[in-house]
Amino acid sequence: MRDHHLDRCNEILQIIWEEELNAYQIASLLHWNVDCTSWNQFDPFQKWMAIGEKISHLKFLESERFIDRVEKDEKIFYLAKLRNIPSLRINR
Repeated sequence: MRDHHLDRCNEILQIIWEEELNAYQIASLLHWNVDCTSWNQFDPFQKWMAIGEKISHLKFLESERFIDRVEKDEKIFYLAKLRNIPSLRINR
């Protein structure tokens, strides 16, 4: 699970390295292991779940100061501060 989380966080960092994007945009650019050839083919519930999952990753990355949260015109965007996290520590 930790490796999957690290892989997803690193994939997000690559996506938002040079451009501020919102959670919907980030989710639409990630690789998904589903039976669709594109984000546009996801059904609405599947998109809703995917965006929720990405928001949890974004909150983690923000809490660890790997990304910046930017508010513009009452919308939330994210921008990476680094390109790759070599490993994650899970504190208990």
